[in-house]
Amino acid sequence: MQYRTLGRTNLRVSEIGFGGAQVGIPNYMETWDPHGQREQ
Repeated sequence: MQYRTLGRTNLRVSEIGFGGAQVGIPNYMETWDPHGQREQ
């Protein structure tokens, strides 16, 4: 596995990513409506 330094933190992280946008963003695959209701 290959590693890189993360910014100026000196942390070594793997180059392989998870792609977790669908995990953390509600309604990720839906069309975005800037005037729609916000979750509370």
